[in-house]
Amino acid sequence: MQVIISPVASGDNYLLPVSPDMAVAELRRIISEREHVESNRIKLVAEGMELEDGATLADFYIANLSTVRLILTGPAPAASAGLTTVDLTAHAAGGKASGVSSGAEAAAPSAASAGPSATPGSRPGG
Repeated sequence: MQVIISPVASGDNYLLPVSPDMAVAELRRIISEREHVESNRIKLVAEGMELEDGATLADFYIANLSTVRLILTGPAPAASAGLTTVDLTAHAAGGKASGVSSGAEAAAPSAASAGPSATPGSRPGG
C-alpha cells in the first residue's frame, strides 16, 4: 500500500510505499531522510490525529492512499548556526558603515545609529 505525504510548507505531495504494520517511527525516519530534516522536527498528522512513535500505521487506521500531513516544527538548524547578518541601520541614517557583522552585536543597533529620538511633548520640526 501507499500513503500520500502532504508537506504543509511546500504543498508538494508525494507517495511513499508503506505497510500497515510499519512503525510510525520508521515512517518518520524515511520522511526525515527524504526531506533532509531531523526526525525530531517532524510532526505527522492523519485524520486530525498526531501519529505517535511506539504505534503502527494500522493503529491509526492508515489505509491505502491515506493522506498524512507533514508539519515541520521548531527552527531550522541553520537559523542560529553562525550566519552573517547585515546591519543596514547606519546606511538608512545616511552614515557609512561596513554593513556586515556576525554575532550578537548585530542583534541590537547602538543608540548612536538608531537616529534621533523624540522627547515626550515635543513635535517633529518644531
